[in-house]
Amino acid sequence: MVMFAIANAVLSVFPIVSQFRGIARDDQVKILYGIDPANPPDFPGQPLAKFEAKWSRGGSKDYPLWYERGGYVLDGLPLYPTKPDNPFPFLYPPFAALLLAIPSSLGPYGCVLFLVVVNILSWTACVWLASRLAAGDGPVDVTTVLVPSTLWALFVYDMFHVGQPNLMLLGLVLGGLACLRSGREIAGGALFATAAAIKAFPVVIICYLLWRRYWTAAASMLVGTVVLLVLVPAPFRGFERNLDELQLWASRMIPRTDAEGLGQRAAQAQAWKNQSLFSVGHRFLRPVDADGDAVREKLPDGTYAPHTPLYVNFLDLSPTAAGVVIMFVAAAIGLGFILIMPAYHRRTPTSDSAEWGVLITLMVLASPIAYYYYFVWLLYPVTVLVHRAVVDPARAVRRGTWAILAVSVVLFAIMIFTMEVPHYIQAYGNYLWASFLMIGGLVWHMRRTAKPVDGSVPLDSRFQPVRDYTG
Repeated sequence: MVMFAIANAVLSVFPIVSQFRGIARDDQVKILYGIDPANPPDFPGQPLAKFEAKWSRGGSKDYPLWYERGGYVLDGLPLYPTKPDNPFPFLYPPFAALLLAIPSSLGPYGCVLFLVVVNILSWTACVWLASRLAAGDGPVDVTTVLVPSTLWALFVYDMFHVGQPNLMLLGLVLGGLACLRSGREIAGGALFATAAAIKAFPVVIICYLLWRRYWTAAASMLVGTVVLLVLVPAPFRGFERNLDELQLWASRMIPRTDAEGLGQRAAQAQAWKNQSLFSVGHRFLRPVDADGDAVREKLPDGTYAPHTPLYVNFLDLSPTAAGVVIMFVAAAIGLGFILIMPAYHRRTPTSDSAEWGVLITLMVLASPIAYYYYFVWLLYPVTVLVHRAVVDPARAVRRGTWAILAVSVVLFAIMIFTMEVPHYIQAYGNYLWASFLMIGGLVWHMRRTAKPVDGSVPLDSRFQPVRDYTG
């Protein structure tokens, strides 16, 4: 615990210092009390543009945006631009903006500290929940706690540096899975609903709940999501206004398969930084510039340096045809997951741990946008694999699991240590293939630790007593 506390302190120091320096350099930092809420501009935040640009130079990434949008809620300003040609600076549902009003009310320094503390608590919860879920009914080995956090330290640090909520979302999902294991389906569904209402992509977990017959959890998640998106913001934003903003957000954020890309920010959606199945698929199936979001150098004459497109496509399909192919591939992967799941009567706590690792990995890959920080979610699959590499009774299995982890980590590290252009390795989807390799290892252990068809003892019974398990 002492080492973990030190790690938390180290990871949080640089983001806090860099953001505080950025705030201190900017005398324009303030919430938008100078804007008339009765007559706001279509694209709110014009007086804040200078503040955001200056603060961003301090390396604070998304922290100014969170402070800004929370300020919009406090001042009753519109959250999204209504003109179709204005992109969304804030890509989250209105409920997320409502939550951001809490740290924004503390001022810029308080906002940063609040969000850093949330990340510290989230990381602590994720490590504890991941190790407990990975161990099933067995004891938690110290290796299961320390090794995954060490391997994934750069991803965790990025949550502090960028300020994204993905670590908190992982904690909510792992908490929901822990509730399922203990039979508290209503609480589990509520945690899943909270994650989906903050950042939409976790909503796909409801498909798993329905297939595994967690009827109560699925109903709880559905009702909870509606309550959080529709009813909770109503007292603060107004019922009709919240519905209008929710509808506007949904209409502009639903993924598209046309030439403009997936949802908002078309160039970024198809660029090498996006490692989702949809983005890599489009890069393979049609000629899209994998470096389309590159920052071009401004020349002395005011023009920009020429840009060399990066193409990695094997085919030249239309956007619609590519979208159809990708949907078929995604459906095939989902069907394959269903087919390889152990039957209901063959499930064990250990097989469920690996099954949930596959689920979480697929949730990341199935998101239309999966930037590098999304893969902090793979902290849990890594924890499962590390645990099996330590406790599996077969020496060959332990070695094979360590080998899978080693190759996967190398593939992930390629993006970190090869950031120079051109980004061919990343454009070909190194994170995607590393994730698929992890899925292969998880499936191996999921099948290995399930109850055999004849009802005999699973292979891992030396370390974990088998009991009747109904989920």
